[in-house]
Amino acid sequence: MLRADQKAGASLCDEGQLSTLLPGRVPFTPMRAKTLLWHSLALCCAGACKGAIESAIVTPKDTPVVAGATATQDLPGIVAVPASSLLNSLGVCTHVGQGVDDPAKSADAMRYAGLRNFRDDGNPQAVPGWLTMHQRAGVRGSIITNSNIDSTLTMAKQLYASDALLAVEGPNEPNNFPVTYQGKTSDYHSTFMPVAQLQRDLY
Repeated sequence: MLRADQKAGASLCDEGQLSTLLPGRVPFTPMRAKTLLWHSLALCCAGACKGAIESAIVTPKDTPVVAGATATQDLPGIVAVPASSLLNSLGVCTHVGQGVDDPAKSADAMRYAGLRNFRDDGNPQAVPGWLTMHQRAGVRGSIITNSNIDSTLTMAKQLYASDALLAVEGPNEPNNFPVTYQGKTSDYHSTFMPVAQLQRDLY
């Protein structure tokens, strides 16, 4: 894109013929000369930088390329990836499962922000709302278990059937929220065995 301007700027830098830009039209004042000099220097620098960048771009054969990305690199070991890959890696916590967030409004906000994943507390009554979010914005959910394996799997299957499932999680922050499983409750100061047993059986 800069080839024509680059040549013009380089010519001005080499020959010092700034006045050729305004032949016989505008008085060539010291202030105008200074302005034109900066413009020509900028063109020279742009051309030099562009050449340096082009010469630095390499494609090492032994460097793995992220799926969906091109092999072009600007620095060794740093692989360029599409913006969509970044967006696919981002998500937000919603509270539809707690009855706090409106599914439709949550979906619209996520679509506006370009976010594609959400995380929510497992609640069978929230499944229709999560499906609404998926239908409106194409987002997928990572659902936290409600400590009932059958219920958790049922929610997961419902979301999976509509391609709205991202993942199923174990208990959330068991150090802050005790987990009760098979009649036993975890305790920060004594045991996390109920958490471990729930994780084992869920996965």
